[in-house]
Parts: sequence; C-alpha cells; structure tokens
Amino acid sequence: MDTTPPEFVGGSSVFTVDLSGDYLITSWPEDAVSDSEEFFQLDYKFAVGHTAYGTDIQDFQPLQSGDSCTLTYPPNCTAVDITNMDWFLHGHHSYYVSIKITNSAGLVTIQTSDPYIHDVQLPAEGVIIDIDPQNFVTDIPLKDIEDVDFQTSADSMSARWLGFAHPHLDVTYNISIGTTAGGSDVVSMKDVGTSLSHIELGLTLTPFETYYFTVTAISLAGDTAVSSDGVTIVTENDALSGITINDGKPCNMTDLTLGHHEDDNRIYCADDVDVQMSTSSLKAYWSIPVGIQPYTRDAYIAIEKRTGTGNMWTTFRDFVHFATVFDVSIDDLTLDPGIKYRVVLKLCARTICFQSIHTDGVMVIANPPTAGDITIEHLNTTEGNGVEKLLVSFKQFYDPDIEDTTEKYEAVDKYEFAITDNSIHGKPYTTWTNLVTYTTTANQISFEYELNGTMDFSRCKRFSIRGYNNVKLYTTISTEVKDCDAYNPVLIVPNIVIDAVGAPDALGNNIIYSKKTPFCSGI
Repeated sequence: MDTTPPEFVGGSSVFTVDLSGDYLITSWPEDAVSDSEEFFQLDYKFAVGHTAYGTDIQDFQPLQSGDSCTLTYPPNCTAVDITNMDWFLHGHHSYYVSIKITNSAGLVTIQTSDPYIHDVQLPAEGVIIDIDPQNFVTDIPLKDIEDVDFQTSADSMSARWLGFAHPHLDVTYNISIGTTAGGSDVVSMKDVGTSLSHIELGLTLTPFETYYFTVTAISLAGDTAVSSDGVTIVTENDALSGITINDGKPCNMTDLTLGHHEDDNRIYCADDVDVQMSTSSLKAYWSIPVGIQPYTRDAYIAIEKRTGTGNMWTTFRDFVHFATVFDVSIDDLTLDPGIKYRVVLKLCARTICFQSIHTDGVMVIANPPTAGDITIEHLNTTEGNGVEKLLVSFKQFYDPDIEDTTEKYEAVDKYEFAITDNSIHGKPYTTWTNLVTYTTTANQISFEYELNGTMDFSRCKRFSIRGYNNVKLYTTISTEVKDCDAYNPVLIVPNIVIDAVGAPDALGNNIIYSKKTPFCSGI
C-alpha cells in the first residue's frame, strides 16, 4: 500500500524560469522527482500565480511543450504561451510557477519556484556622441553639443553616450566600430562594462571614409543597439581634386539679335571673366564634385589684390564664412581701376579646412582708353598709282590706370575707323569698319585705306578712329583729311546748286537765280 507522496528534491532553488519569445519556460533537473513506492507514471501539472503556490494567473493544467521545451518522461520542463494565459503578465511584477505531481494513490506534492520577475522592457535607445579623439576626456564636458562629423585622426575613434536607461535593471555596454551603421568590420563587439565613454586606439582608418560607433546596451531583459551618425576622416590642408572656380557669373548672349550691318560691341561673355568695369563688386562661382560635397559643407571667401607690376598678391579682404554656397557676390567693395583682384575659396569640413584655391583674377578697367596723335596723308590717283588712298598713322591706345606696360596696351581690344563730318560727334559718311590689317612699330600703328572712287571735298571731312578696351569703353580721335581752313589754295570747295524760279517763258526771257545751301555729292 502506497502511503508516501512523490518527493521533489532541492526545493524551489532547482527551478529555472525564463521568458523565451512568447513562452515562459520552467525547467528542473530530471532526477529532482522521485517516488519509491510508485510503479506507474506520475501525473504532472503546472500553475502560475502572483504568490508562491498561487494559481490566480493560470490554474493547474497539464505540462506543455513550446519553444525550447520538449516533453519527455520523466519531464524536466514545461512551457506556456503567455499570450494564451488566463491573465496577462505585467512588467516588473513577480510571478511563481508551481509544479503539482500526483501518484497513482492520489498523493500529491506541489513545489513552487523562486519568484520570476517579468522584465521585458529593453533599455531605452540612448544617444551616441562622436568625439574628436584629440579632445577626449572621461568627464562630461560643459558644452551642450560635442558631436563631431569630421576628424583628422586616422588611428583612433572615441564616443560618449547617454540615455540607455532601464527603470529596473542594471545595464552594461558593448561597443563596435564599422563602415556602416551597426557594423563591426573595424572593431568587433567589445565589452566596456558600465562606462559611458570609450576611446579606441591603434586603428587604421581611411581618409574620406565614414565610420560609425555602435553602442549595445545589455540588460537581463534584452539588448538595445544604437549607432552614431558617423564621423568622416579628413586630412587638414589636403588638396581636393575636381573643383573649379571662375570669376564672374555664368552668362549667355542669346537674348539679342544684331542686324547684319552691326558689329557686336558688348562685353564678351565668358565662363571665366578676365575684366570688369565695376569698382564696387566682385563675383565668383565654383563647382564641387558630388562625391566630396558631404565634407565640403562650409565655404570661406577672401579677396586678394595684385601689385601694379609683377605678380605679387596681398590680402585685400580676409576670409568670411559663407556656409554651403556655390557662388558669391561681394558688393560693398572699393576697387582701384587698373588693379587685378582674385577671389580665394577655402572649403572646410566644419573647422577642418582644405587647401585653398583661387580664381585667375579679374582686372578692373573703369575708364576709356587714352589716345595719342593721329596723322593722315591723302594720295590722289596720280600719287597713289591709280588708286586714291589714305595713309594713316596713330599712337596705340592704352589704359590710363594700368601700370604694367604690356598689360596697359593689351587692355585695348580693337580699333575701327570711319570717314566722318566735321561736327562735334562726327557723324559718319561711311560705316565703322574694324581695323584688321596694320603694322605696329614702337606703339605706333600704321595702315593704308583705299578709297572706292574719288573723294568729294565739297565739305570738310575727317578720318576718325575709335579704340575699344576690353570692357567695351571707347575713345575716338580724328583729324581732317585735308586742311579745311586752308585758303591759299582753298582745299574745300562747296558745291553750288542753282535753282530756276518761275514758269518757263519764250526763249530769251530773264531767269531769276537763287543761291542755296551747298550740296554734297558724295564722299
């Protein structure tokens, strides 16, 4: 006759209660249960309650398989899907799992577990701050924002973190470093205990590569991993390739159509401007390859001034921050005519700057060219071997403000000429013609102009030359083809037109004559 209940050896301490996914797994040693008087299989059931031996959450029911628990005999575990229990489990509450064992004589043993605390809340997602290794300290700094996006160190990385809190559990930390968020291809998972900052030394980091610091907060309830926003390795004062910078601004000349007799005297439209009229403004624009734009977010602009002669550049205006821009117009300047200025661009990754670049410079030309004397000799067909021509010689025009001898003459772009009247503004008898063929000797320009037919000297005529500089300001000089005031002999003989007034009469009647304004029959 069976008079003793089953025996559970070890008490509550032999139970292990863990949450695995949605399953609450309770396990115990296989040899923990015995009944020396029992010849049949024992019956096992489990219950869950708020207190030891309690059944208020889940009443006794047969053992169940689930997750890592597979039922065998004798059993050593049971599983329960917490989503299918009579009552839900609440966070950070204590629960007890009780095992009831019954033998064939109906004798019962109940053993309860130690308290299981239902902590399923993970540590909060904290914030990781990338720190320049050169400024790394273990103490929390006074400034509010310490996070850096760029650093020059290629052999170390450091970070600080905060906010990985858990209301009930202790939290420890692992760190890793990789070329992607969450990656560990540079530094694999590393235990740093409860520290809230870490510096990793002895690294080999690639310039212009971005690296991410990942912190994993570990608690009994699970882990939370967060990565920094990344830090890019840059080299201070490094020369960046692919960047172009030009004076002026992009332009086009498609908005004006000229007649076929007109010559285009507008300022030449170029991608890179070499001259300008303005004495108060400088403009520049640049392009940066897309691949390096992420670490050239800050632009600093300075202006340099060249000496009047030679090629020495000095600072005219020091660097000013212009943030992320691709062009600039500085409009509060006082520039000297005849001086060359250039815009200097320094691109930076926040406070780490690369090698500066500059435009090739723009010359300020604010005044018309200065002209010299002009002489002319008229040859008739006899003197000109059958061709009437003009022999013209004049001093080469130059810019009055440029000191350099070569540059002052190069500032004059072109010449054109015409035969004009003797008025103040010199109204042309012929269209203005570009001077193409000529000779230059010691800054004296000479050329011949062949006339088409015979020049009419019934009026005073002048030969005018107009010289344009590179910003299309011009100066005009002229001289009389023949001395219009000569009287012995008189060289300019006006044409006289006689008009007959009155109705025609018989042959021999008187005719009244009237002297009219002189008439010009041609050039």
